[in-house]
Amino acid sequence: MPKLIFALLIIISNASIADEINFSSGVNKTQLLELYTSQGCSSCPPAENWFNRLTEHELLWTEIIPVSFHVDYWDYLGWDDPFAKPEYSQRQRAHGASANMAVYTPGFVMNGSEWRNFFNAFGNPSITPLVNSEEIGDLKVNLEDNALSGLFNTNKFATKEPLILNVAVLGFDLETNILRGENGGRTIEHDFVVLHHQQLASDIKSWRSELPSELLQSSQKLALAAWVSEPEKPTPIQATGGWLN
Repeated sequence: MPKLIFALLIIISNASIADEINFSSGVNKTQLLELYTSQGCSSCPPAENWFNRLTEHELLWTEIIPVSFHVDYWDYLGWDDPFAKPEYSQRQRAHGASANMAVYTPGFVMNGSEWRNFFNAFGNPSITPLVNSEEIGDLKVNLEDNALSGLFNTNKFATKEPLILNVAVLGFDLETNILRGENGGRTIEHDFVVLHHQQLASDIKSWRSELPSELLQSSQKLALAAWVSEPEKPTPIQATGGWLN
């Protein structure tokens, strides 16, 4: 069978990143670990505290890509989460519909499936790397000056519709003083927060887009996460990422 090559090309303008940065997933599947959380949820801070510790994990960016989506469905309790967006809540619901899982916070999703290790291990879970995982294909992302390009080399997923490239800019060392709601009076620290997320598709398998220049030019600590999925499906096929500054 001839090898299929999906080329993902994104042009990002007006960014303040000068050095060339390269990310590569390798051919074996990289784990995308998603946390669904809310500042309005009193059960979420312990999960976020553990998630924050992944910044020091030996498998970070090589075998584990953590992303934290803040949902908005607890805002009615009296505190509007500033990082929450309706589309992040909808993404969690899409996971629930596709994998028959409940929608709740804190909720973990590993590679499209519910991941309850955090609760089973009483908040001190371990992440087991994938062993002898199937060769999926290599997702490469390059960032040079203002241009970001990606290339997914694979002999799988020969769909009639183009694959979707998800791009997320992640924020770190974020701190919020909660004034109201279930966490009123608490200060919560966040890492891996999805500050910007977009999905890109093109019939000719090349993509052009712009990320918020004011975000890329900020002095805060940032990382990039990218993953490929099939149309209308939240389950990741392959993922990669790394630090931006």
